[in-house]
Amino acid sequence: MPPTQHRGVAAPSRTVRAARAALVATLALLALLPLMARAQSAELVPNRFPTPPAGTLTWGVAGTSNLEALLAAQDFPVAAAFTFDAPTGTFLRFIPGAPAVVNTLRSLTPDTVVRLRRRDERPASVLDHAQVVSFYGAPGIPAMGALGTYDTPRAAGDAIQGFVADYRAAGDGRPVLGAFHIVAAIAQRSPGNDGTYLGRLSSDRITPYIEEARRRGFLVFLDVQVGWSEPVDELRRLAPYLEDPIVHVALDPEFATRPDNEPPGAAIGTLDADQINEAQAWLAQFVRDHDLPAKILIVHQFREDMLAQPEDIAHLPEIDLVIDMDGFGPSSAKLSKYDRFALSSYAEYSGLKLFFDHDTPLLTPADVQALKPPPNVVIYQ
Repeated sequence: MPPTQHRGVAAPSRTVRAARAALVATLALLALLPLMARAQSAELVPNRFPTPPAGTLTWGVAGTSNLEALLAAQDFPVAAAFTFDAPTGTFLRFIPGAPAVVNTLRSLTPDTVVRLRRRDERPASVLDHAQVVSFYGAPGIPAMGALGTYDTPRAAGDAIQGFVADYRAAGDGRPVLGAFHIVAAIAQRSPGNDGTYLGRLSSDRITPYIEEARRRGFLVFLDVQVGWSEPVDELRRLAPYLEDPIVHVALDPEFATRPDNEPPGAAIGTLDADQINEAQAWLAQFVRDHDLPAKILIVHQFREDMLAQPEDIAHLPEIDLVIDMDGFGPSSAKLSKYDRFALSSYAEYSGLKLFFDHDTPLLTPADVQALKPPPNVVIYQ
């Protein structure tokens, strides 16, 4: 008998060895199941975010790869979800109930940081059911924009009405409203008596446009170029006009150059979230005090540094906040900034300014209406 073989002990058969291997594998799998279950659970259980005031943002880590489950898990109605896409420098968005082509946020990982906007508990805005097309400028000053190239409010209104018809024809069937966009506080190179670097239009230059707008069913926007003043102070000056439900306002950070200690035009200015929120708070109280419908506030932007801490800009029920992409130039760059600014997480509604003399090429109404989504407000300068 060979020395390696022991009497009475048989070598395991191939079947026994296979059975033992299968048992070991099964035991190892059973040991892993709790870990796999925990990992799967972590992927499927969404996090609940802090509940923000109506119309404002909250954020957190998704905790799930299921976007619909994340929205359903919140203790508040969600108007929109956003994530920041670092490679493109843009926000991806998901709006519940919107067409698929509008929603650019299509996937999540459990560790994705997501911003959620709580739906406003307020009546529908005019911008929820209609688009606005306006001409921008100052009466009698052709160099400031299209509005000033017409001799009378009636002539300007006729021209705008033609564009309104074109936008209706190219659109999806929603109403299109015309508007006069009047620069009521004009930035200038000299400080003036009050040191604000602003020239202000008199009522006899503004009121005829309000009367013509009322006759046509238009809106009116009174634009403030800020200078060295404060936005809320300039809105207070416009209070008599704002008592009219068709009159709304706009702020232009480009000319807010006091932080740079430069006159307007010598530098690109900036407004911070506190200044915009202060203006909004005053305007919201004005709406409540006078029992008015919501006011539209347009804020122009074509560079990131024109708005400081934009994520802290509040969304108030009485205010419809529009971020207007205000830059001119090649359409590719223009539309990239439209996505970046007008469709950002801090923009409640979107705006796009078109320049008759400086855009290359000038987008047609059909081009604008084909954007996903098209702007709520279109401004021609």
